[in-house]
Amino acid sequence: MIKKIQQKLLVISLLVFGAINIVQAAPKSETWYFGTKSGLSKYYHFIYRGNNYVPNDAPFEKSRITSGFLIGQQTTNPHVGVEMSGEWLGRLNYTGKDIVAALWEGYGFQMSTILRHPISKTLDLYTRLGATIWHVTSDQVVKDQITLHNTLWGPSPVLSVGFEYAWTENIAMRLDFQWTNRVGNRKTVGCRPHIAFINFGFIYRFQQKDQLKPSSMNNVYNLLDHVKKIITLNNKS
Repeated sequence: MIKKIQQKLLVISLLVFGAINIVQAAPKSETWYFGTKSGLSKYYHFIYRGNNYVPNDAPFEKSRITSGFLIGQQTTNPHVGVEMSGEWLGRLNYTGKDIVAALWEGYGFQMSTILRHPISKTLDLYTRLGATIWHVTSDQVVKDQITLHNTLWGPSPVLSVGFEYAWTENIAMRLDFQWTNRVGNRKTVGCRPHIAFINFGFIYRFQQKDQLKPSSMNNVYNLLDHVKKIITLNNKS
């Protein structure tokens, strides 16, 4: 009875070990992936200084919930990929002594190159370098009933670092820290803050199982052969 339990545990552990060897952190070469992300944005240097906007005259919370999606492709180089993403930059609402109501809201469309460095077989450290095309809406109403409404499109550089963990061959999880430099301008929408992000995302990778390397499958078959030999020796002893 004890031998049978030991044999079962041995089979399970070896099969799990073989499966882990197949999974890798980076997507397989020349395959696509799709994902969603959500988290928090933090605005820095959010100060009105132009286009007749009234300067901020009361403290307010500058952290907001964000969300987005991404589409990417791994190149023939296992360390390099390209990504496109759309994201909601967050929505700031605030009032003050002279400000009856105010709104700042932004969206972005991002293009970037992702550079990966493996930490383990299932975990990558990566950095993304690129640019985003943003759209900003800036509204403000003050006590003397002056209403300002302006929108603006523009580009900004983007830098990101993060970790990607391969949960299975097709599903990965990502923790991403992003910095977007100077969104908006003072001449049109009144200010140009920096925005920092922390996002958590899920990614689905396409065409992973169909491209398993023969060497990886051979490792599993070899493990099964070893299991059979061990079980046969245990039964004889």
